[in-house]
Amino acid sequence: MERFEKYKDSGIEWIGEIPKHWDSIRLKYIGDLYGGLSGKSSADFKQNNNPKNKPFIPFTNIANNKIIDPNDLQYVVIKDDEKQNQVTKGDLFFMMSSENIDDVGKSTVLLDDLKETYLNSFCKGFHFTDKKYSPRFINYLLLSKAYRSLVQIEANGFTRINLKIDKVNSIPVKFPLLEEQTTIANHLDQKTIEINQLISQKEDLLKFYDEEKKAIINQAVTKGINPNVKLKESGIEWLGEIPEHWEVKKLKHNAEMQGGFAFSSKDFIIEGTQIIKISNLYQNKFQAERQPTYVSENFLNSHSAWIVKEGDILMSMTGTLGKRDYGFAILIELSLIHI
Repeated sequence: MERFEKYKDSGIEWIGEIPKHWDSIRLKYIGDLYGGLSGKSSADFKQNNNPKNKPFIPFTNIANNKIIDPNDLQYVVIKDDEKQNQVTKGDLFFMMSSENIDDVGKSTVLLDDLKETYLNSFCKGFHFTDKKYSPRFINYLLLSKAYRSLVQIEANGFTRINLKIDKVNSIPVKFPLLEEQTTIANHLDQKTIEINQLISQKEDLLKFYDEEKKAIINQAVTKGINPNVKLKESGIEWLGEIPEHWEVKKLKHNAEMQGGFAFSSKDFIIEGTQIIKISNLYQNKFQAERQPTYVSENFLNSHSAWIVKEGDILMSMTGTLGKRDYGFAILIELSLIHI
């Protein structure tokens, strides 16, 4: 979109300049925040055949989407005399609590008429009372990098990150007239569709190349690279034919298997010799930078049997099945212990 002719200081450092004709107002002056489900026990969510079951928007629908997916609903028992807040078309929703900072305060918008539908207890709904504001535009504004940073700064907590309702109410909204809000929202909708299509095409291409890579590796390690070599039956059904001059032997007859050492958390120190954990064997690669953990040099000397050597094969025995990586020179350089 083209730049406007004149800009002004927004008065907020992290926003910077805005078009001169735009105004500013806090969320609490253009709508009302309301809570999600309250007073519910786990039993209320496990009665599939109860005629009092009503749909509600789960927090994952808000965390994973820019626009509420009407097909991603869950169900809870709502009695006739209960006072619970129903969602309405055009409402915004905020993640008020999460286990990670990235999700806290994230917004999404409801563009479908879901009739009698409720909201999960981890989120807050925002109902516009002033029709001068486009829910789609305000949602895009709140999802922008500047606004996400503002909200995340206000969040607090350790095992669970929380956001207070007054912090949401006080968010300053910068906006043009409704017609321009709609134009901007339409523009962003179209650009989002185009970008998502490009991402999908790239993902399909990456998947194709990944399969091609696997096929090339499989061909080379089971048939060799000479297309004219004579083949013979390997005697193993899933392996099929192999080059005539190749042998088939069990791995245990060609290498020694060594289990990892069962470390205790009291063995770990802030700096020292890094050890290899399952988390370092990630996506078929050895990644030393993932959650590094260290032990002392004295510990290394007294546990020399677990020092990995160049050419060792490391295999995770729990977690993601079959992930394995080859430890070459980098392992020697880091003096790593195999855990």
